[in-house]
Amino acid sequence: MANPNVEAVKILFQGYFDAWKTRTIPVPPRGLLVWAPGAVAEIGGHSIAVDPHDVADDPFFLQIEAEFYWSAIPDWRITELDVAGSDHSVMSFARFEGTGPDGVTLDPIWLADRWHFDAQGRIARWQQVTDLAAWARWTALTGQDYPAYIAEAFAKSGQPPRFVP
Repeated sequence: MANPNVEAVKILFQGYFDAWKTRTIPVPPRGLLVWAPGAVAEIGGHSIAVDPHDVADDPFFLQIEAEFYWSAIPDWRITELDVAGSDHSVMSFARFEGTGPDGVTLDPIWLADRWHFDAQGRIARWQQVTDLAAWARWTALTGQDYPAYIAEAFAKSGQPPRFVP
């Protein structure tokens, strides 16, 4: 029998493969990935508390983030994905690729996420492990401030900003 937490993470990422063609990241089914009360995200050595929410909540964080990168990397996408896990722990490895504004293919970036789920299948802890310097180079191509861009997109929806899916 398939691990439901592994399947949920796969579904989340699979939409990235072709999303750049339509500029739309598919929203996962409601209830598929939900953040638990007291959840924590660890990104770049920083831990942040995450308010309980459904990854599918509007505004959809992953769409906002994708639009940020598509502004400078028109074919920003995942080209390889590996997801595995057992019980309440899942590891996902995604290879992002794209072409810069000058038409030159960018060096790929591997993103590794470690997902911890509680007994109810909710995200309790999420750890993002990646080459932050590589992401900083890709972010610089947009000419925009990533945190400000995300915060503004959420503000337009009348919501406090979230910096996690």
